[in-house]
Parts: sequence; C-alpha cells; structure tokens
Amino acid sequence: MFSQAVKYAVSSLVELALRGEKGLVKIKDLARDLGIPYPFLAKIFPQLVRAGIVVSTRGRGGGVRFARSPHEVSLADVIHAIEGERFFNDCPLNVDACEGHVETCPYADIWDSVRDRLREFMESLTIGELAERRRG
Repeated sequence: MFSQAVKYAVSSLVELALRGEKGLVKIKDLARDLGIPYPFLAKIFPQLVRAGIVVSTRGRGGGVRFARSPHEVSLADVIHAIEGERFFNDCPLNVDACEGHVETCPYADIWDSVRDRLREFMESLTIGELAERRRG
C-alpha cells in the first residue's frame, strides 16, 4: 500500500522518536541501525524538513531531530510529505485520472467513503503512538 520511501520515512521517524530528546541524530546512524540504504534515506529527509516534521543541522555534530512532538506528527503528515496529495486523491480502481466526482467517475461512490476513512485513520495515528507500540 505504501511506497518504499514512505515505509523508510515512517521507520526512521519512529526510531527517531524512540531515541527521545537526546539531541541530533545522524541520518547515517538511522540508516545503519534500520538497515536502510543511506543514499535513499538521505533523499527522504529533505522532504521531511520541508514539511516541517524534522529540522536538520549541517556540519560536525549535526543531524536531525523532530521539529515538534512525535505525538503531533500524523501518519498522514508523513505520507503527504513524501507522496504529496496524490496518495489521497488517486483512485485504485481507475487507470485514468479523474476528478473523483460521482458524475464523471463510476467508482467515486465506492472509493470516496473508503478514501475518507483511510485519511481519517492516518490523520489520527501519530508517529509518537507508533513509537510507543514498538517500545512495547
């Protein structure tokens, strides 16, 4: 369901949340500890910075940390940062792009309610909650 980039972003943010307020964490360390290719993860973090999910500091002693509490960062925020609105607007039942209106799309009445429930769920689930579940 999610792209590899979204999975890596969520995994690295959960790990960052588990490390708590210990200061800045190097992306290389996250990549190593999670078994994620560093070049791939290094391309994901600028998107998370632009979305205001994390802040990044360059140079010696630099790294990344949350811009706000992990309990304020929803799964939807992360998906939006990586995939944009496309994830929430694309219809999995139609190859052609459509406006998602019942008048023009024969699947809109089926998909709209499912999409709305998925969005609601992803907006309610936070990185902080995922970290707590992983912690046990």
